[in-house]
Amino acid sequence: MSATKKVNKPILMYNDEATYKYFKAVEDKCRVAIDKLTLMADVSIKEGAIEDYSEFLENPMEYMTQAYWNQWGVKYNPPHADKYAVFVNSSNISASDVRAQTEDYLKASKELSKRAPIVGKSIVYNVKKEDFDVYVNEDRMSEYKATANLVKALKAFQKEMGSNDNFHVCRWSNHNIDTNLDIKYYNFK
Repeated sequence: MSATKKVNKPILMYNDEATYKYFKAVEDKCRVAIDKLTLMADVSIKEGAIEDYSEFLENPMEYMTQAYWNQWGVKYNPPHADKYAVFVNSSNISASDVRAQTEDYLKASKELSKRAPIVGKSIVYNVKKEDFDVYVNEDRMSEYKATANLVKALKAFQKEMGSNDNFHVCRWSNHNIDTNLDIKYYNFK
């Protein structure tokens, strides 16, 4: 006869919105850099010139130079012409602008770490608000539920009796409740 362990449903305490906003801002920097690089390729070569973002973002200048040469340069220049010079002179794309956007993308991508965009034929951005939800630690579930019930009862008592001496409650609850009768979430992570 085996004992079955009761599985508790996770309890959401809060969403770490500050951390979410930080990573979202970094992702936005990454998106802006990629969009600017894409626009440079679309304007200088043709719309939809980027067939594979993973290849493009490895070295955008080299990718655009080769794509430009294959699309336009080979038609109007001798085979021995310097492809890079042909691209820079014909497209009016600044190598320093490309380098700056590439650096912005790489810096933001590194900062995002495991939340960096997935790059392939297209780009999938990974920062989602629900990934920053903070749940009660499974080992502290019963203590959290007891604390939540205590807070509910204390608030009802305070409303009925007008009591506001919460310092003893804070200490008595092992500091799981603060003096405003709010649960201290960091105790249950």
